[in-house]
Amino acid sequence: MHKALTYLLLFCSGCLALGLSYGCAGPTPARQEVVRSLRILGVRSEPPAARPGETIQLTALIANPFGRKVRYRWLACKSRNQANSGCANRDDAISLGTSAKASYKVPEDFVPENASLVDQFRGVYLPITLVVETDVDQEEAIKRVVVSKLPTNKNPNFSNLEMFAGDSDKPEAEPWTYQPGQTYKFVPTINKDSFESSLTLSPDGTITVTTENMVLAWYITIGQIRGGRQSLGKSPARTWVAPGPDAVVSQATIYILMRDGRGGIQWLERTLRKREP
Repeated sequence: MHKALTYLLLFCSGCLALGLSYGCAGPTPARQEVVRSLRILGVRSEPPAARPGETIQLTALIANPFGRKVRYRWLACKSRNQANSGCANRDDAISLGTSAKASYKVPEDFVPENASLVDQFRGVYLPITLVVETDVDQEEAIKRVVVSKLPTNKNPNFSNLEMFAGDSDKPEAEPWTYQPGQTYKFVPTINKDSFESSLTLSPDGTITVTTENMVLAWYITIGQIRGGRQSLGKSPARTWVAPGPDAVVSQATIYILMRDGRGGIQWLERTLRKREP
């Protein structure tokens, strides 16, 4: 069986991660929120939308449940036509290094002078490819950064995250631990400044003002997330059911990603240890 290769298309307009996994046929896969192997959960650009000639800073949220050594490879694609395919195997790709973080100066001419009115308004995609691998796994992600002469977006932010045991209204003190089989409610607080307004161009040419609606994605290494792996900014909380006492693993890692629908992304990561009797 060959290694599974997962492409994560991280859309800047819509900005929901679409996972397309390729591998040999097998049993029904585990729930998407349960992380059992190396995965790229998100790629962030700072700023999330860039002007021609501006330098962007790139980071990624990597889930690595077994703690294996991870190797990174960042690449900038020369053409916006590579936004769906990426450029990991192209000779003309621009290497951005092999560190956990990377930076790239957007070419001054990336937005063509003869760009259509739609492209001038919405911007054009700069595809960034990230390949991570260990001795047994490999993952590839494509981050599509909007390049525009008039970008206005910024990455959203969390201001707090609290954990409540069962029906308790008193938040647990960090560092967090868990009791096997117990339920815990996680309540993230989103910075109010994160909800930005923006101009939207409809197909008929109408320009309207809209406010961002945050979408949160939840992932956990063990146990179960109740209510589905997505929540909205107006009601972001989720409940986690800790594994039973017979679970071999003695710690859990939870990942919470927040996307603003326009390329902005932020995340939280917490590790919880099994409470000793």
